Amino acid sequence: MKKIIILISFVLLATGCKNVEYNLTINKRNITEEIVIPYKNTEENLKKIKKQMKDKQQAYHIIGTDSTEYYNQTLEKTSGKLILKYRYNYSPDMIINSEAINRCFYKKDFIKKDDVLIITTDTIGCLRDEYEQFIDNLTVNIEVHNYKVEENNADKIKDNIYTWYFNNNNSENHKIYLKAKKINGKEKKSFEIPKEIFIALGILLGIGMLIIIYIGIKRIKNNRI
Repeated sequence: MKKIIILISFVLLATGCKNVEYNLTINKRNITEEIVIPYKNTEENLKKIKKQMKDKQQAYHIIGTDSTEYYNQTLEKTSGKLILKYRYNYSPDMIINSEAINRCFYKKDFIKKDDVLIITTDTIGCLRDEYEQFIDNLTVNIEVHNYKVEENNADKIKDNIYTWYFNNNNSENHKIYLKAKKINGKEKKSFEIPKEIFIALGILLGIGMLIIIYIGIKRIKNNRI
């Protein structure tokens, strides 16, 4: 757990960055965890980040074993920012051991039973301690594939990405809740026909009826002559 504490402390103390993004991407066979930390693009920050990246950051450790896994670290450079990313792919039953999740949420559940997926957490605990503020704003994004979300309390939803925002103002009462059901291969996605197509078809049908009526009336008149 010390490793992730070092990581979070480094965000504030070494660079002054106070915004962190935590992403979970849930796929059929694995779950990808990604921590995104932006910094100001300065020579001083670049030197500190490169030094920081020489140390491995622990993704998880199984207690009672020698099994320890580490994040893959990458650094992206733009004109205004340096973006440090920590990334690891978990099997569905191992994500609960994530150091980042355990550091930020003392109580949490990641339940996969039959075709149902349930994610719940208690309030967040990694924004600050009694001495220091580590993170001002933490954004949590959970991207869901192969599941249909039935219930959630996300702050924002866009497509299949569910987002929660954590800060000092809501840290004592804000929690994560998401319940989803697996989409079976036999299930077909519903296809909704736009109403404009119905309108166009109605107009064409109306024109067709008028033409038929016109031809019918004309034939009747011709037969009378």
